[in-house]
Amino acid sequence: MKEKKKVIGYFALIHFLITFSASFWSYCSIYFRELGFDSRQIGWINAGGSMISIMLLPFLGVITDRFSTPKKMLLIAISVLVPARILVPVIGQTAGGLYIPILVMCVLGTAMNQVINSMFDSWGGGEMDRLGVSFGSIRRYGSFGYICGSVIVTLFLGSIFPNWTYCLFASLCMIPLLYIIGGKPGAGYTAQGRKRASGTVALLKMVCKNYYFLTYLFMVIAFDAFLGILNLDMSYLMDYVGAPRSQAAIVGGFRATTEIVIMVMLGKAKKLPPFWILLTVSSLFIAMEHLLYGFQTSVWGIVAITLFSGIAGGFYYGIGANYVFHIVDHKAAATAMSVLGVIRALVGFVGASVGGDVIARYGVITLTNGVGIIALVLTGLFALSCILGRFVWKIPYVSETQVES
Repeated sequence: MKEKKKVIGYFALIHFLITFSASFWSYCSIYFRELGFDSRQIGWINAGGSMISIMLLPFLGVITDRFSTPKKMLLIAISVLVPARILVPVIGQTAGGLYIPILVMCVLGTAMNQVINSMFDSWGGGEMDRLGVSFGSIRRYGSFGYICGSVIVTLFLGSIFPNWTYCLFASLCMIPLLYIIGGKPGAGYTAQGRKRASGTVALLKMVCKNYYFLTYLFMVIAFDAFLGILNLDMSYLMDYVGAPRSQAAIVGGFRATTEIVIMVMLGKAKKLPPFWILLTVSSLFIAMEHLLYGFQTSVWGIVAITLFSGIAGGFYYGIGANYVFHIVDHKAAATAMSVLGVIRALVGFVGASVGGDVIARYGVITLTNGVGIIALVLTGLFALSCILGRFVWKIPYVSETQVES
């Protein structure tokens, strides 16, 4: 029990630090608008990193599984992220906000952030699953880090924003890097707990021929259609309801608070419904939130319906990684997480690049309504595929057929 708490505490602090330092990215559309960029340019800033991620993640995932190095990959990604993020406000301050240099740094930073998320899910998710602990036990600390970051953003946006706030958060990326390097992990979180796979083809087959993993992509796309435009549309939603753009941080903080409550409940529950049911609810709530945005007239109305995405995020972040480790062979965990990262990057690319143009042509509510409809359709497909797999074709999960050595 003592060792389990130590492992949870170690990963919880890492996730808190990563999320705290990254929370400002959700409000960077405000920063870019202050520099004079339009919605299309902001969309390409958010989409560019996804293009790089699509190329990098499959390769990195296979390498990670073949050599069991998620921690090392995480350190490399953070090491690249730090200078890329810090250079953005430097360019904005000294070069008058030149678009191309900022685009390049943002693309690199966004790509590394997606690699960080995939590697952390593979490393931390695998250890939590090995210990029989909900991934939400550490994910909720990430949401708490997001809340702390949002509070600071709210306080600083109107005073020392834009460059110094951005520079502060960019520099904080160094803290998790130093903590991971300087930490003295015990056997509980250095052991891989699984055998290495023999080859690239074998790894890809384990993932791409897995029925439940392929159907899980419906849910991931539905949820990440929301995440793909989150960095883009929130400041425009503030304009839509006539609120100061800085109040976007209030919305993010409330969402993260709700996520924490849900993940705490998941951790304390003695018995949970099947994961696929909770994930279906998660995806459905994302659709409902986006379809309700057009009926809001104040920032508090947006905060109220953010309850839906808070509940959704609590389920998604709390059990999503556990679900992957139930349905995919552990030897291919990093490959699976990287494939998910590619799908998220692809959705983020389409959402950000197309979303910027939709906002410019038709307004932000057209964008949110479109996301809501897409999420609703994909939710139905995910639920139907799970029902068919479990009850009609009776396809077992990997966890039900294999005992890991």
